[in-house]
Amino acid sequence: MAGARCACLALAVAVAAALPDELKSASSTVYLVGNMPQGLRTDWLGAYDQLGKTKRWRSGLCDGRIIYAKQNDKTKMIWYHKKSAYWYVGRARAAGKAAGVLSVKDHALMPEKISGHWKAWWGPKKSWIDAPELQCVGGNRGRKIFEAAALAVAGADKTVHLIGTTPSGQRHEWLGAYIQREGDLVGGRHAYAKASTRLTSLLGRPALALTRDLLTLRIARSQQGDPAKMLWYNAGAGTWYMGGKAALGQRKGILKAHDSAAAPELIKPGMWQLGQGEGKGWLSAPDVHCLHGAEAEKALKAEQSALLGAQRTVYLFDAQASRSPGTSGSTAPAWQGAYTVEATEEGRHRYLKPGDAAGSKVPLLALTLTATLTVTLTLTVTLTVTVTLTLTVTVALTVTLTLLLNLTPGGMGALVQRAHGLVARQQAGQAALGAQDVALGIRRRAAAGQDPG
Repeated sequence: MAGARCACLALAVAVAAALPDELKSASSTVYLVGNMPQGLRTDWLGAYDQLGKTKRWRSGLCDGRIIYAKQNDKTKMIWYHKKSAYWYVGRARAAGKAAGVLSVKDHALMPEKISGHWKAWWGPKKSWIDAPELQCVGGNRGRKIFEAAALAVAGADKTVHLIGTTPSGQRHEWLGAYIQREGDLVGGRHAYAKASTRLTSLLGRPALALTRDLLTLRIARSQQGDPAKMLWYNAGAGTWYMGGKAALGQRKGILKAHDSAAAPELIKPGMWQLGQGEGKGWLSAPDVHCLHGAEAEKALKAEQSALLGAQRTVYLFDAQASRSPGTSGSTAPAWQGAYTVEATEEGRHRYLKPGDAAGSKVPLLALTLTATLTVTLTLTVTLTVTVTLTLTVTVALTVTLTLLLNLTPGGMGALVQRAHGLVARQQAGQAALGAQDVALGIRRRAAAGQDPG
């Protein structure tokens, strides 16, 4: 028995002695780091330790190369396949085979010496795709990169700003300030809730009132989050998502960025995409950026300047119809006309067509009628409803009538003119009757031989 043990020990020493000197200096821990294409296989990134001798791998080697197993998850391994000359990253059960989820063709004796271009397994339909940013790093350099990522998570800014323009302005209300949420990490990253907004003066002083004529606006963010809109990271997809609270941590959202950045402010430009709905795909949103600190302040000031310089009144019209002959007598569409700024929300002006009852309530009309003669007055107003009013006023009694009606501006003018016309006709009638009485008196005096004067 002792002799067998000595023989095994001698064999192991012989194998070790046969290894190249370069292999003996291999790092005890290597690190798979970098951004993955489309967020693929990011859960395979991290630290891998030398496996050592096991029942299956008695020498700790596979085809003359050291095997590595992921820290805290021994089911994920790195090995070399001699026949294909590929390094693979995959499940422990597939170790030793030409199969895995990550691969690179390279004869390097150690994974940290690999200089080839890594590929990631997409699936049966797309097979392998390039992963140009993926690299395997060993020693202190790898440890520093790995620790830097952890420090970046811990040092993520408390407030980040999603700024820019979405395609055709869709889902613009999801942009804005997001505040770091307290509690557990989601996908190894901090989660964020959208901040509510308030308006202050351009110089930072509180605005006393917000009116349609307020020009000096500055959008500031309060410290109270809006959990209806959230930002989080999904480690399995290697993607940052923005969506409702119910989807927190899942692989779905309104906006997304394929980037394994440790913090949202570290997401590379041009990575954001806008969802078109279930099964409708995603649109690239290259103008959306996640910023923080001074960079965010600069971008916000640029947006504020654009708001201040925006026209307070804009005009909508059918350009094609205006160029077409014979359309001068046609009725203009209801949407055509002038629109003025009604409010400013989410970094954009909201415009309203004046007098559009569908947009807001038209002020009540106060109509005052005064009569000093017995008369029956009937007013009929036809808009969406018909109102009939009959008023009887006694002689020498002044009566004031106030009507409160929800009318459009056009209806107001017509009703006022009609009422004024009635009163004018009453006064003209009075004057005519008085003139008749004077003329009759003169004729009677002349007939009696009296002085008409």
